[in-house]
Amino acid sequence: MRMSSFFTYAFFSAFLAFWWIAAFKNPNAHEPKVNLSVSVNKSNNLPFEIQNLSLFPDREFLRKALLGDISLISKLIVEWDINADLLINEGYSNIKRLDRQLFLRSQRIVRLLESNERGFEAKATLENNAPIIDDRGFPHDLSILRQKFFPQTYMAASILLSLVEPENISALPKGMKAQSHIYASEQLDAIHLEFDRFTSESLAINFPDIAFVSKQYSNPTCVDILSHLGIEIFYTPDILSFEDIKKAIQNIGYLVGKPLKAELLTIFIDAALQNCDNCLEIRKSLSPLEKTLVTNYYTHFSLPGKQSLTYSILSRLRLNNKLGEGHHPFFHRNGYTAPLSEEEIVFFNPDRLIILGDLNASLEACLLSKDSLRGVSAIQSKQVSFIPEDVQWTPSQFLVLAYYDLAKALCD
Repeated sequence: MRMSSFFTYAFFSAFLAFWWIAAFKNPNAHEPKVNLSVSVNKSNNLPFEIQNLSLFPDREFLRKALLGDISLISKLIVEWDINADLLINEGYSNIKRLDRQLFLRSQRIVRLLESNERGFEAKATLENNAPIIDDRGFPHDLSILRQKFFPQTYMAASILLSLVEPENISALPKGMKAQSHIYASEQLDAIHLEFDRFTSESLAINFPDIAFVSKQYSNPTCVDILSHLGIEIFYTPDILSFEDIKKAIQNIGYLVGKPLKAELLTIFIDAALQNCDNCLEIRKSLSPLEKTLVTNYYTHFSLPGKQSLTYSILSRLRLNNKLGEGHHPFFHRNGYTAPLSEEEIVFFNPDRLIILGDLNASLEACLLSKDSLRGVSAIQSKQVSFIPEDVQWTPSQFLVLAYYDLAKALCD
């Protein structure tokens, strides 16, 4: 009897176990198994839309980064590197990106700077044993601690505003406070003195440890006052290219004890320019770029000359060079501008016209309605862009904004 009860119990236990297994078994178990792991090499199976990439950053983000916003600099560098990786993986050619070691160095610098350890900047300064040589050949010792600075040129002031706090800047060049659309208002307002008010009396109160001047742009009277007072004077070089700007940033960075932040800014300049170039490559892959003419306008048209910063931008963008060759004898002449007549614009007949100048809506409408220009293809097809000229003439890190404006006008 006990054995019978045992078998009965065993039978019902097995039946219940079988019933539970059958109830919860996957109904699709008979189908072939699906491998859910995704191979990197199969990423092309995923939908890829160029418009989903933020190829051109918001201009305001770019401006703030150029003012020294470390976290924004890091964010944009990383974002651009990922975009470049995606584009290369999708088969696009001529895509640029930072060298891997340079990219990693930028991120190391960001982490050091965000740790707020002042010792890192001081150590980096002292590790450079060689003095910094200025544009007149004078050496400047890096072992000297400098805490107060007087930028007598817009270029030096722009760089200092991105590297040091406003309280470390004794004064600004005259007129710079009016450019709040480029520089942060709170920074400009925190620096009370401008060059026209910078007399010997105010120098005694805000005595700078070093002044940054230029052989080409500085007021000789101001330089004489600085020299008479025994203030250290550093002559910055003339700026004709992005490489000149990067060198000036690094030199000033060492002299003000901010070599790491200065290096990060120079890396960011390279990354920003490369990103703009990549945007143009994508634009070219979709359709060939139109025949483009870039011209200045101030009472009359002119072409940017070899000594202008815009010329270096156009050379990198490969603009105006074909239009100038053989047609305009003044285009490659040394100088800031070369005259350009309306008849020559008609002769070039560009498909896209980009006009740089201090323009307003009424003046723009007037230019577009000129009888002498109505036959130009760009005007007929409404492929005309107007770009403010102020950043085009700014010999500092903000020349990146000038490059951005022109590249974006080509891609719009």
